[in-house]
This record gives sequence, C-alpha cells and structure tokens, in this order.
Amino acid sequence: MLVREITRRKEAEARIEALNAELETRVAQRTAVLQAEVAERQRVAEALLASEHRYRELNAELERKVEERTGELRDLNLELNRLATTDSLTGAWNRRYFEQAAAFEIARTDRHGDPLSLLMLDIDHFKLLNDTHGHPVGDTVLVELTQRVRPRLRATDIWARWGGEEFVALLPDTNGEDAVRLAEKLRQLIAGEPFPGIGQVTASFGVAEFRPDETADHWFTRVDKALYAAKKAGRNRVSLHQG
Repeated sequence: MLVREITRRKEAEARIEALNAELETRVAQRTAVLQAEVAERQRVAEALLASEHRYRELNAELERKVEERTGELRDLNLELNRLATTDSLTGAWNRRYFEQAAAFEIARTDRHGDPLSLLMLDIDHFKLLNDTHGHPVGDTVLVELTQRVRPRLRATDIWARWGGEEFVALLPDTNGEDAVRLAEKLRQLIAGEPFPGIGQVTASFGVAEFRPDETADHWFTRVDKALYAAKKAGRNRVSLHQG
C-alpha cells in the first residue's frame, strides 16, 4: 500500500509539473503576443504622432506660403493700381484718374452746392526748352515742377499731369477767387527759383470755378480757354474764366 501511495504521489507531482510547464509556456506565449501587440500599438501611436506633427508642419508651411502669396498679390494689385492711376515720370495722378476724381467731385458739388474749382497750368516755351536742352532735361523740369507744387496743395486737392507739359489741379471747397490766389502763389513758386541746369522756368495758369449743372467737358473747355488767354496776354500769368 505504501508503495502504491508513493507511486500515485509521484505521478501526481509529475502531472502537476507538466501542467505547470504547460501553463508557463502558455503564459510566455501570451506574454509574447501581448508584448508584440503593445509594441505594434506603440509603433502605430508613434507613427500617428509623427504624422500629426508632420501634418502640423505642412499646414503651417502652407499657411505661411498662402500668407506670402496673398501679400505678393496685394502688393501686385497696389502696384498695378498705381501704374494705372499715376504718371510714371512725375508720380502725379494721370489723366484717367483725374477725370474719375473730377466726376466724383462734380456729383458731390451738385448734391451739396459746395464750391469747386479747376486749375490748369502749361509750362511756357516747353518745346523750345526741349529743343535747346534735350528731352531728358525737359523731363527733369516736369519732375521738379511737381515736387515744388504738390507740397503746397491740400490733401483733398488732386494734382495730375494732363498731358505733355500741362498739369491740372482739382480744388474741392474752393471758389474761383481762392483758386486764383493759389495759382498766383504757384506761379511765383515756379518762376521764383531757377531750375537746376536750366535757369528760370515759368508757367501760365487758367482757372475756372464749376457752375451748377455744368458738364465736365464744358468746364474743362472753359479752363482751357482761360489758359489760352493767359498765354495770349504774355505768359507767366494767371487768368480766370468768367464768361
């Protein structure tokens, strides 16, 4: 009996050891599987984190490029607008812009009845100046004249190159008499100081105050007539159209 009992115990112990070994093997296998799953999940998480970081970098780069491109387009539009509305030589407004501004001011004057005047000047003997000194020198005269005149005008005044050696100034809230006084100051300003490398340069001025219900073309014709009268009277003077 004792021998059989010992044998059974040994057999039981052997089975227990076998079960323990099998259990350890299964635990090791499951642990390996779990570790592999954890490693894969960690790899995926790291990949997702890296992808998110890269996405943020790409998004920031895209926003930067869009902002730069938007700025470039804005600057380009400003430059195109400047080229479309200003005289490339003198930097004054061009005739197209002036006509638009005049139409706006005429409409405002028609609504509110505020005075509005137009001043036109023509450089005296400009063709002779060009023939004598050359066109580059003539260009410097146009630039210098604008640099002298523009600081004497108000921010609301519109100074433009009308064409060739002719310039115009749109003077809101200014009657004819005040416009004549301004023209006389500008005439003295131009004639009073020699132009570099040339000497004295003079200009003739025509002035016309806008009349109620007058068309822009008629108004411009009147100021042109006033300018012609100033030239006919001897140049280097101011003439107001009153007819």
